Amino acid sequence: MPSENIIAPQLRIIAADHQSESRVHYKTILPGLGYKLLSVAQTGRELIEQCRHHGPDLVIADCKLPDMDVLDAAEEVCRAGRLPFIVTADVFDPQQMMRNETNHVWAYLIKPINSRHLEAVIPFVLHRFKKMQARFLEIKALRIEVNNGLETGVNGVRISPGVCLK
Repeated sequence: MPSENIIAPQLRIIAADHQSESRVHYKTILPGLGYKLLSVAQTGRELIEQCRHHGPDLVIADCKLPDMDVLDAAEEVCRAGRLPFIVTADVFDPQQMMRNETNHVWAYLIKPINSRHLEAVIPFVLHRFKKMQARFLEIKALRIEVNNGLETGVNGVRISPGVCLK
């Protein structure tokens, strides 16, 4: 149950869709599942501005925003920091799905989307995203440790980058 979600109990979401019915649908479904819907955008530009303004935890966006490609919008939004996107589409498009295999898109849903779809996919995406964030922090710490080791060297002997010790 999302309302019992241990990852983000009051998850903050922004949705974007060119269809007014879908925007109204999100306004009903997401709060009903216990999520906080920060705003609903109609265009890619609105989505970017709303994300900058509100700083959501998750974005749900249609692949056909009228003014820009959803992946371009995701790239712009994620310049400020990693954020998971769930992309929606009216019909299954294998090419679009392959294009969605970026660091920002974590799920691809075909409309019509109901509460059961979101109830299942949102915790799944958040769990995987949290695990990925932990891995990035581990890698960052290891890089710092390796760089510090290269600078100080072993037993005070400086090691040049690119040198392999056996």
